[in-house]
Amino acid sequence: MRKETLDEVLRASVHQFIRTFIRDLGFRLDNELTNKSSAAVITRRQFPLAMAFACTIHKSQGLTLNSVVISMKSRYFNAGQVYVALSRVKTLQGLHLFNFERKKINASKEVFAEMKRLKATLLPVTDVCQLLQELTLETVKICHLNIRSFRAHIEDIICDNAVHLSDVVCLNETDIRHIDETVLTDIPWKGTNNYHAVRCDYDHQKRGGGAMVAVRHYESSLIMKYRELGTEAVVVELKLCGQRFHSCCTYRHPSCKRNQFKDAVFRIRQSSENVPLLIVGDVNDQSVPAADKDEQMRPWINEYMQSLDFSVH
Repeated sequence: MRKETLDEVLRASVHQFIRTFIRDLGFRLDNELTNKSSAAVITRRQFPLAMAFACTIHKSQGLTLNSVVISMKSRYFNAGQVYVALSRVKTLQGLHLFNFERKKINASKEVFAEMKRLKATLLPVTDVCQLLQELTLETVKICHLNIRSFRAHIEDIICDNAVHLSDVVCLNETDIRHIDETVLTDIPWKGTNNYHAVRCDYDHQKRGGGAMVAVRHYESSLIMKYRELGTEAVVVELKLCGQRFHSCCTYRHPSCKRNQFKDAVFRIRQSSENVPLLIVGDVNDQSVPAADKDEQMRPWINEYMQSLDFSVH
């Protein structure tokens, strides 16, 4: 028996160490299963895992996810909570439910009551579009939307039939800073590019606010942009059958006091002296009563208009 050299001993020791280390990691060597090959080919089998995270339903509000696993094992589900969980996922294929219980899906009584009131008092969207189509060319069709970010909802604006059927589109809460000149202000109406868009952006540290007016079909010109004391407004002039007409879109921040808003309205009305003026917008007045019927709102509306120095008939 020949004496092994030092190199051979070291090589064997290293090889044995590697084999032991590989087994400790859970790997197997193919040449341990068959003697057909002396090559050390490593194979590993394991259950496939994907990175995931867990969070409460409350924390998931506002998220849009490709895949969601929802457990309904908890005994406590508030009204509308299951809807929030289910609506986080884009497709049914990405939705996985555990411990499903139908009785845990519920809505609040206040929501049912409000939906019933809206259905009884508001004109359906389909009827609005039909009405807009039936109006003659001598009628100016104005659409007002509170969009809460122009960037986030431009696709929704494009798909809104009421927008396409209107001559003037007034947008509130565009959420565009006045220093941002790169934001698209043109709204792509179907079949025409004959429109003019003007915006008045917010000029403060907090997000939100802003107003935009877009006009098509009619000759229009900018009368004024107003941005002071928590109010943004745009006033444009339209010419219809030789007559001048002013349209104003305004946004009042919740922190803006009524006297400050009154001053803003006064400035706007001054810009449209002796010209018919229509003001649309979001006034965010926190003193609005919690009324269940439109008749209960009328006294408050009259008082509010009078406080802004508008005559009420």
